[in-house]
Amino acid sequence: MIDTADPTSVSHPRLSELFDQLAASRADLEASVSNLSDPDAARRESADSWSVGEIVEHLRIAEAATARLLTRLLERALEQGLGPETETTSILARTSAAPPPSKVQAPEPMRPARDAALGAALAGLRAARADLLNAAAGGDGLALDSVVYPHFALGPLTFYEWLLFTSRHERRHTAQIRALRTALAIPPLP
Repeated sequence: MIDTADPTSVSHPRLSELFDQLAASRADLEASVSNLSDPDAARRESADSWSVGEIVEHLRIAEAATARLLTRLLERALEQGLGPETETTSILARTSAAPPPSKVQAPEPMRPARDAALGAALAGLRAARADLLNAAAGGDGLALDSVVYPHFALGPLTFYEWLLFTSRHERRHTAQIRALRTALAIPPLP
């Protein structure tokens, strides 16, 4: 595992913009759950839907898996002589890293346990984010567009696109949390 003193501080503009996106999506998610009681976080709109706690647990599972994947991919790419990044164009305009436009059934390994507790899920999600940022920071200044791995629904994504997908995935589920709060008449956000 690559370790850095401050994984939130990167020098290359491509990683920097993605770290900003990740920070913004996380702040929005944290705000969306900030004043939820445990009973409210466990409520579902229907028997087959997820609660807020389960949504956050799904995000934890997915982000932890992404952090492990990117760590392995970067280690392999470094062993194969990954070169320096020469491109500085923005990654944000890429649509390939966007979550699919319609609801997609999460694969079994990405599904949360029923009745996942919000507090534990949030703590795990924060730890997964630290691992993700650490993995990404290890690639600062390297040609991460050449590091590619397929997503089950989106097809091949570059290392950068995996980071962008993580931010967009989190935003999609934050919107789901806000809609769930409205549907269940959970007290409004502060």
